[in-house]
Amino acid sequence: CATFTEQLAAQGGTPPYTWTLSSIAIGSSTPQVVALSPSGLFSFYSSSVYSNTIALQVSDAAGASTTKTVALATISEDLTIKAPSPLSCEVNSTCTFNLSSIGGCPPFSFSLDSAVPNCTSSLTDAGLLTTECAELGEYPIAVTLRDSQDHQTAVSLTLHIHASDFHFTTNSLPD
Repeated sequence: CATFTEQLAAQGGTPPYTWTLSSIAIGSSTPQVVALSPSGLFSFYSSSVYSNTIALQVSDAAGASTTKTVALATISEDLTIKAPSPLSCEVNSTCTFNLSSIGGCPPFSFSLDSAVPNCTSSLTDAGLLTTECAELGEYPIAVTLRDSQDHQTAVSLTLHIHASDFHFTTNSLPD
């Protein structure tokens, strides 16, 4: 997916300026949205890889106009799962981790591919992983991410469950 907005500018002539798209060619198989407001606010959205040219025209208050052809191109960014490292939690404690997506087209949906042994775990569509494990050890977590274009990727993470830290809780002694 690609989305961007840009305020176009012109120089010379007699302000105010009025902007129009004088020509555009968009493939019919891929949904794109191209918009240009009369004040020059240009917006573009494409749900897939796209390459084409468009012609932008600006007119001034005296009726003069000029046209510029520009290239629009998007590149494909692979769908990837980003997870904190390490995934580490104390035994018998509830821990949360935020997984995120890189690339792809929103909205996204995360899912756990299998139960995590000796743990109670859940993963929201937004990527919030919550887990509580009753035993020390390292546990595999298989996660799948899907985007709105039905692209998907999977990753195997390792959850490290460790003993609670041993430390003093008394800060001072009476005089």
